[in-house]
Amino acid sequence: MKAETAEKLAKVLQWIVTVVFILMLALLFYVPYLTGIRAMLAWTYAIRPSYSFRAVLEAWKVLFGGGDVWRTVLAWFMLFCGVCAAVILWQARTVMKNLSEGRLFVRGNVTAVVRAGVFCFLIAAASAVRLIINLVITKSVAPIVSYTTFFIPVFVIAGLLLLVAAALFARAAELKEDNDLVI
Repeated sequence: MKAETAEKLAKVLQWIVTVVFILMLALLFYVPYLTGIRAMLAWTYAIRPSYSFRAVLEAWKVLFGGGDVWRTVLAWFMLFCGVCAAVILWQARTVMKNLSEGRLFVRGNVTAVVRAGVFCFLIAAASAVRLIINLVITKSVAPIVSYTTFFIPVFVIAGLLLLVAAALFARAAELKEDNDLVI
């Protein structure tokens, strides 16, 4: 693949990642409402668009004020994972921006990939904590068969792959710096 083609593709990917990042930030505001806390508020607000914003604010109040433990844990888990995913997307945007400018093997890319790997590990850790909490709350093994359990190995492997990629980027950046000094 030619360098110009890769740079154009990176520019397109940068825009896509930016749009997804903005949509994710907008959706994070609705997480407490979408995780089921809205069911506790259903008697308060009829289904009318004028009340939807008020219902979301009430869901945030319930989230911080207590209430149903299972829904609160789910909402906090979704918020934490959403923020981590937003950071990962921002790091991907940083790498795509550098690539679209023709700067692939630079220290900034190494830092961005390491950060993305660390946040993958944080998602895996949050998934493990949520799994343990759900095991304790339900007093059964049913939570083991859930998407939360699936997150643990997926994000551990993703984090490891990103750390390996960061090490490769770091070595390539060192070689590039040495090569630039020789010439």
